[in-house]
Amino acid sequence: MSCIGKNIRKIRTIKGFSQTAFANLFDLTRASISAYEEERAEPKMDTTLEIAKYFNIPIEPLLSHEITVNEFARFNFQQAIGGGVENSTTELPIVAPQQWEQFVREGKTDEFQKLSFPAQFLQGEIAVVVNEKINSNFHSGTILLCKKESKPSENGVYLIFDKERASIKNGNAISSVRGKQLYQILQTIQEINSVSSNSVEERLSQLEAKVAQLSKK
Repeated sequence: MSCIGKNIRKIRTIKGFSQTAFANLFDLTRASISAYEEERAEPKMDTTLEIAKYFNIPIEPLLSHEITVNEFARFNFQQAIGGGVENSTTELPIVAPQQWEQFVREGKTDEFQKLSFPAQFLQGEIAVVVNEKINSNFHSGTILLCKKESKPSENGVYLIFDKERASIKNGNAISSVRGKQLYQILQTIQEINSVSSNSVEERLSQLEAKVAQLSKK
């Protein structure tokens, strides 16, 4: 889980919003805000982006750690995405289910399809689509944006490759990574499942278009 729920609570407290008032800003329900703050659910990407834009908070700290009052006061989102950054894009190779065996066997992604997003919204080095080979509570089709690491940190969440299979564990639950590949999960894109198509390529294309549209608001 990211820190978005804790930060929503922090932002509400700083700004003096009730859960209902905060929900109304983003066309949500009070119950949704309650679920986010209690870490029973996380907002979809478009909602997260809207919150970041509205309160001038860059995406990375909003998701990665519990922001402080002073940190919140310093954020200037226009500076974070200014200077032409909104026109640049970042691409990550996608390990889709059909490329799983090739990736596990060879570890090469040069010829894989790429996931493209405005640079300010994307983290990681590789995008892994959750499939039956991954022992996880995430729904099949969820995209994990990951960065390869040599050793885990206590507070991180990791995708651990062990031969042809993988699992997701908290850093404090990992005792050894000898002979295994370790990737820290930096972000997740879960609403990939809400796009009506059986084609991974079409679903990704629609999701990319959604984020690109949001970045121009």
